[in-house]
Amino acid sequence: MTNLYCLAHRDVHRIKVDEILGLLITTHTKGGIRVTDVKTGKLLWRLSLNYVRPYAHLEYERGFMIFDRMTNEKEVWRLSTNCDLAQMTPASPPDAQQMEEYQKSIRRFPDITRGHFRPWALFGIPEPTTAYRFVYPTLVTMSRSTAYLCDVPTGQFIREIQGIQDGDVPLGRIAYVELSAQYVFVCGMRQFRVFSRANGAQVLWISNNQPTFAHTRIQLEADQDARAKEFDQVVSALHARLFSTPKVNPPPLNFVAVHVSRSGRDLVILMDDNRLLLVQDFERIIKDEVELTDVALEVHLPNQLKRGSSVYLAYEHGRVSVVTASGVYILTLDVARHGLFDPSRFADDTYVAPGMIENIPSLPPDIPFPYLSAVFVPRLRHGYALYQVSCLQMTATKVFLTWDSRLVPRPRILNGRGQPDRLREQDVEYMDGFLLSFGIPLGEDLEADEELDEDENAFIWEEDLDTGSYFSY
Repeated sequence: MTNLYCLAHRDVHRIKVDEILGLLITTHTKGGIRVTDVKTGKLLWRLSLNYVRPYAHLEYERGFMIFDRMTNEKEVWRLSTNCDLAQMTPASPPDAQQMEEYQKSIRRFPDITRGHFRPWALFGIPEPTTAYRFVYPTLVTMSRSTAYLCDVPTGQFIREIQGIQDGDVPLGRIAYVELSAQYVFVCGMRQFRVFSRANGAQVLWISNNQPTFAHTRIQLEADQDARAKEFDQVVSALHARLFSTPKVNPPPLNFVAVHVSRSGRDLVILMDDNRLLLVQDFERIIKDEVELTDVALEVHLPNQLKRGSSVYLAYEHGRVSVVTASGVYILTLDVARHGLFDPSRFADDTYVAPGMIENIPSLPPDIPFPYLSAVFVPRLRHGYALYQVSCLQMTATKVFLTWDSRLVPRPRILNGRGQPDRLREQDVEYMDGFLLSFGIPLGEDLEADEELDEDENAFIWEEDLDTGSYFSY
């Protein structure tokens, strides 16, 4: 099933989804924060446009919502239902601005309390910041050369990790930051580095000018028949072709984003040339038990452009989703664990084909992530619209992303005589952006003070991961 959200306010910038509580939280290009009911599309609560800055970044986990001001402060709000005011003693308390806006939000929605937040803390960072990430209970905020770690529930500053740029080759501009219970991961323009949270030491680094990162390199490719039947299916399988020889003296690449598994064992790194680096049990590299090339799988996504085509990366629940200028891709790292494949049914010399789970030789079973499966979304394939995707999020069962249908060219369909024909109904539905051909409910229950914004035509597109054998969980 596919749904559209925020039809009344389509300037969505960032997305966070609490699937258990049924909440969709969004920031917007014109400012403000909105909390929407995932099932009904009803607006539950909001912060005003003139309070939350335009294009604000957003973090959320376990009832804590974090966003940034135009200055270096990071505001922390908490779901009202989770707040015990008697225990509210954060070391970095909210300020008067937060409390004033909170009172306004109460007056806007006096009859409902679901999805409401109240101020919890305010973190002031002593220098300009470039990126931040919240993985409960820790918030990491990056300046150019220092990582600041804060405990969000208590409001305490934990530690600073300095010297992020030190070394013979500096990181350059910081593109992304991630953290686990033991490490901080930093994507720079020139290097990817890992730092210990315990002592701040750099424990791992990967340079951007390596000819290859793994012994096994695969190219994912789509069936031509699948592309020809794009309106007949939600997702289509990708298959793998093995690479044998790396490029000689390839041009340096840029690291775009990194995510670590919730277990803290596996890494996924996105590069700007449509490459994914999947690293299994990366701590073995830190302990000098293996080399990077032994435990990494280098995945080349379908690519229409040489460079600069990687847009967004998400990694949750054993699945990786990537947006590039060529498409939207979803990789299941271990289909056996997800119940899509039983390796014991096949002989030892039988391999697993990424994509359709069939008895087709493809990848040797002794490589990292041997039970990898990959699909793409044929309908979302328009390069310029894909470039403008501002957020991608995954839950246990769904993929959420922003989509601006104004950037999708209207197709020119020829009839059997080679003359222009009228658009098929499903094409009109898809290109207009209000409906998709596989059944999208229109938004309902607009608030009385909400008016449709005719100048914007971007919305959130949601795809259910439980729509076929590819995604049974």
